[in-house]
Amino acid sequence: MAKVFELLVVVLLVCVFSFTTSHAAAVNETHKRCILDAISAGSRAHGNVAALKRTYNQYFAGERMAALAARSDWKKFDAGQKKKWADATRSFVINQIVPRIVKYANTLPTFLRTIDRGGTVEVVGVVGGNTITWRILKGQCRFVDVSVEGVGRISDFVRSGMHSKERRSSR
Repeated sequence: MAKVFELLVVVLLVCVFSFTTSHAAAVNETHKRCILDAISAGSRAHGNVAALKRTYNQYFAGERMAALAARSDWKKFDAGQKKKWADATRSFVINQIVPRIVKYANTLPTFLRTIDRGGTVEVVGVVGGNTITWRILKGQCRFVDVSVEGVGRISDFVRSGMHSKERRSSR
């Protein structure tokens, strides 16, 4: 019985190892450069609204981020509602995220792994002691979402903010 258990553990470890190595790989230079360039551009644009908007448009897939935040509601939205969500996403990134990343402008991330998610790639790294996951459109340097372990992801913050605005306006 003990031998069967040992064999089962070995088989399980091999399966886990092969799964993680086939789905998580070293971070390629293109993804690293994308993240570093975005952090640098955001830091340079900090305090300049026009430059921040240009940087956002260059590095963030705004409508895709808004759709991710809205989840299944996105399909029900008219053009005006979609624009509100896209504007809220841009505003959150420019007003909440950029001021926080400025302090990390001179800190090189330690890149840990890449996870292929079909149309997107997740790059996991550590910056200033925080584990961060950048979700990037495959083949582009455009972020779909960014999350900080223990804090949350942009899409969740936008969703929460939009729902609280909707609740306040319906009173």
